[in-house]
Amino acid sequence: MSTGPRGTQIIFPAARNLGATLGLTGFAALWTGLLWLVVYLKAPVLFPIAFGLVEAALLYGALRMWLRVVEVTASREGVAVASGFAAVGDPTVIAARDVASVEVRIGLQSGSTVYYDLAILRTNGRRTNAGSGIRDKREAEWLAQLIKNAVGTFTTEAQRTQRNA
Repeated sequence: MSTGPRGTQIIFPAARNLGATLGLTGFAALWTGLLWLVVYLKAPVLFPIAFGLVEAALLYGALRMWLRVVEVTASREGVAVASGFAAVGDPTVIAARDVASVEVRIGLQSGSTVYYDLAILRTNGRRTNAGSGIRDKREAEWLAQLIKNAVGTFTTEAQRTQRNA
């Protein structure tokens, strides 16, 4: 987290939760072995397809945990969220007037550890993921408050109702 001329910047680096990342990678490796066993034993076609779909989801999840980077920049103009694999891409920019709130939500649980996500709630009801894998709820709430403070303006429910009338 840093504050500069562009605003408050929060960077979520790749592979930041090593235990959960290794756990999912290990499980994906075991599932790969199971998939090859199903294929080797010439199980009916439905089984390799079903196991293969689960395998694809596990591999995507593991790659995402190892490589996904998210950069959030919040200022009076709004919030810019850029993410990508190994490097961030073009940001999704949400104007300050369109930011209704910043939410902390449960995203993942690995064993007894809960990981939290940040989401930008827009005035139109849509959510934009603004980072994930935060191990401490208080830290997630603190980061959400930093974004709120940087943006500075939030539309209340009454203002939204009045605008839509």
